[in-house]
Amino acid sequence: MATYLRRGFTIVELLIVIVIIAILAAVTIASYNGIQKRAQASALRADFQAVSRKVLAYQSINSVSPTYAQFQADTTTSINLSQSIYKTFTYCGTSAQVATGAELQSGDKYYQQVGQPAVQDNAVDAAGVCAKLGITNPDGSAAAVSYILGAPLPTWTYCANENQTCSFSGTRTVRYGANSTYFVKTNVNASISCSNGTFGDPIPGVAKTCEYQ
Repeated sequence: MATYLRRGFTIVELLIVIVIIAILAAVTIASYNGIQKRAQASALRADFQAVSRKVLAYQSINSVSPTYAQFQADTTTSINLSQSIYKTFTYCGTSAQVATGAELQSGDKYYQQVGQPAVQDNAVDAAGVCAKLGITNPDGSAAAVSYILGAPLPTWTYCANENQTCSFSGTRTVRYGANSTYFVKTNVNASISCSNGTFGDPIPGVAKTCEYQ
């Protein structure tokens, strides 16, 4: 009568299987992350294009670019941002030029001057897009930067009223203005004068404050 021995897996064989499974899992995760990032970038470009269409439609009627308030009030087209993908989505510009900037949840950052292709540049803060593109008011002051409603807003901390000093620890981004209209300065160290002389006047005739993040 023949006797059959049943042999189990050796430690080496088990380790080989575990390594193969780990490699397959890593490849799958990397592939998923790549697909997710490409999908978010595509959604961002679609949102940028929607903003551009709305701005260009306003320009065709009024011969100037809309301010942030005019942009929000104009109903020529509707914009539904893909909110879940963003940390920040900004709008800035003058009567002649407009740009948008965004930071995705992944940390990737993009900007676009209306009428131009979107650019990925992770070194550019979404609040500093107009500064990056050299978009300034006729007097040379910084173009106003606002956060488009519907996108997740960053947390801002009040620090001073108009004509006072805004002080904080470290290096911060500081905005100056009121009623959702702000001029923004990035990489401010320790303190800054909260005044029209420092920032320009984003909203004449209205009392303004400084906030940092």
